[in-house]
Amino acid sequence: MRPLIPLLFLSLALTLLAACGGTAQAPTSTSAPEVRTDSATGASQPSNSAGSAVLPTNDAGGSVSVPAPDASAAMSSGSSSSAAMPATDASSSSMPAGSGDSTSMPATDTTSSAMPASGVASESMPAADTGPAPMAGPTGDLVLALRELNASGQQGLVVFTAKGATTEVSVLGNAGISQANHIHSGSCAVLGGVVHALTSLVDGKGVTTVNTTLDSLLTGGFAVNLHKTGAPATYTACADIPAKASFVTVQLNEMNASSQSGVASLVAKGAATEVVLYATPGISSANHIHSGSCMALGGVLHALTPMSGGMSITTVNAAFADLTKGGMAINLHQTANPAIYTACGDIPMIAPAGGTAEGAAATSPVSPVVGLQAEVKNYVLPTLNVNVGTTVTWAQRDLEGHTVTAPGLFDSGILDEGKTFSYTFTKAGTYTYTCTLHPSMTGTITVGEPSMAPIDTGY
Repeated sequence: MRPLIPLLFLSLALTLLAACGGTAQAPTSTSAPEVRTDSATGASQPSNSAGSAVLPTNDAGGSVSVPAPDASAAMSSGSSSSAAMPATDASSSSMPAGSGDSTSMPATDTTSSAMPASGVASESMPAADTGPAPMAGPTGDLVLALRELNASGQQGLVVFTAKGATTEVSVLGNAGISQANHIHSGSCAVLGGVVHALTSLVDGKGVTTVNTTLDSLLTGGFAVNLHKTGAPATYTACADIPAKASFVTVQLNEMNASSQSGVASLVAKGAATEVVLYATPGISSANHIHSGSCMALGGVLHALTPMSGGMSITTVNAAFADLTKGGMAINLHQTANPAIYTACGDIPMIAPAGGTAEGAAATSPVSPVVGLQAEVKNYVLPTLNVNVGTTVTWAQRDLEGHTVTAPGLFDSGILDEGKTFSYTFTKAGTYTYTCTLHPSMTGTITVGEPSMAPIDTGY
């Protein structure tokens, strides 16, 4: 026993020495972690072979939760850490993971507006307000003046537009005076029975599609008559529908980007001529019949009534034959500056000057065609053969603008889709014309004496 006593004291001493701060040995079962350097910050981070953070074990062998790396330190591109870093928000701080949980990083703030790569907000912006598009000017095949009856105060216009086998009849008058309207047989002087009932006026306007062709109404034997509201036996206004040979309608084409266009009808009234204008309102006031053409206007021959509400009605002291012998045009002037022309139309020649001899032989020249419609489409200008005195009206059908231009003779200016331009050919010859915007577009118009035949419409 005695030899064991010193050994016991020695063991006790060693135990006391360890309790007082002796050196403890590191566990031999734990290997030193591999050190990885962050490529962005240079900070060393422990990693295992897969790159995930190495966690020390506690005494029970369970995993110990540790804070994820500070989010302010950028992770290297090769890191496979499960911590998801927001791509845009570099100031987000990492949150400690719970025991056994993978580290969850805050997602990008969902209240932030998503921006496209260009940096412009992805919210669609409304296009710049360019204002309403210019309204197309009035159109029609015949415009007549409604003449007041029985001191009614009713005046206005009737516009006829051919629609194939039907005819559109638009009545425009003062509101609150007339209601029932009809096409009667006879004339305003001696009205016959009702042939076609027309739509009653509402706020001074009524539009009716009549089941008959326009030609069937152009016999000289019909009239449009308006009846007083509340007393239909009282007539308020009337217009005689002329025979086909007794009128001509002129297309008024826009000039100087005025946004004004329209139509004018010249109707024979014995030794005088009634001239009715119907055009975009609020642009022109003074109007005249000039000598020359729209391309080369001469002096004023006849002053017309100033435009009011887009309408003008004038009885000109000149015979219809004198106004339609060629070399005249109807011109509209801007209200603010009369030196600026707003719309113009050449009056076609519909009969040779001086007329033809009665009983002429069958071989005598035939009456020239009053008007000819041609289309500009698919970037092609038509080639035409027409008679002297023919008015050609080009209708522009392409989406892109074109011009109809014969230098020194006529120039339409830029015609947008749906716009038209008219020119009356008064001299025989061959004329080449082009589109100044597309020089490869060219056409030819051969103008001959009235005896030439047939006429090529270009379709």
